[in-house]
Amino acid sequence: MNRFYKALFIVIMIFSLIAVAYLVSSSSPSKAPQSDSIPAAYVSSSAKIPSGVVEYLKKAPKYANYYGANKKFAIYYTGANCPYGAAFSDSVKNIASDPSYQQSYYFLPIDISQMGGRFANREEAQNDIDFNKLCHEFCIVNPVKNELFFIDGVGEEEAAKVPTIFSDLKNW
Repeated sequence: MNRFYKALFIVIMIFSLIAVAYLVSSSSPSKAPQSDSIPAAYVSSSAKIPSGVVEYLKKAPKYANYYGANKKFAIYYTGANCPYGAAFSDSVKNIASDPSYQQSYYFLPIDISQMGGRFANREEAQNDIDFNKLCHEFCIVNPVKNELFFIDGVGEEEAAKVPTIFSDLKNW
């Protein structure tokens, strides 16, 4: 009987260790999924665009011409009374005036005070809201891959990175 209890004790310990290892591994924060299409430095700032939003972008007057053109398009918001936003907008304008970037990108400044508008139905309005949430304060949309890169919390540091971001995403 003594051997039986020793064997049972060993089996229980092994299962306990496996259970603890499983719990520890499942509660660890997971890294953002790696994508072959977006440079590793920006992987945490990328998102797949949901199919309903893609269909909305293909039809919406302010995006339809850009979505079907096989060029990425950068959306950046203007009109905010924030010095950091102005610095960021100026950085994007400098890139937008560069002919080498004009081959790969369309640039869409959107005045925050002019946002909103009329929608054909509630679903269209919801898709517009969902897209704006995905885009955050600045985004680059890749319509071929139905993905976007975004920056949340635009400031001086991000403004300084704008040329590198556009350069790194040129072939994405």
